[in-house]
Amino acid sequence: MKLVVAWATTADFEEMTRCLAGGERATSYDEFESWDLALHRSIMAASHSPLLTRLYAVLEEARHSRFWGDLKRRSASRERQRAYQADHAELVAALRARDADRAVEAMRVHLARVAGHLFDETA
Repeated sequence: MKLVVAWATTADFEEMTRCLAGGERATSYDEFESWDLALHRSIMAASHSPLLTRLYAVLEEARHSRFWGDLKRRSASRERQRAYQADHAELVAALRARDADRAVEAMRVHLARVAGHLFDETA
């Protein structure tokens, strides 16, 4: 998140905003997942770090696996999708404000929420 705060451009923020809007408009699980992937990819791209971009590509490949896909589908709900969207909006707002500490915390909260949902640790 600190690299994104330091290096993101106006175009990077525009892409994040486009992805947020797509997630808001999503009417199906698959559509939301596509926008979710695009948003996370745009955030990593905004770091302008080839290493982080490559590492995220590996993570994204794992997200396409059957195992991860089954976990996501089992835990999916419209309520959770709205919570993820709120997390995303907070994260992008923190990045746009160039507030690294807030962005790190927003991502930590988001990832903890997703992990909890994937492994039935939270409602």
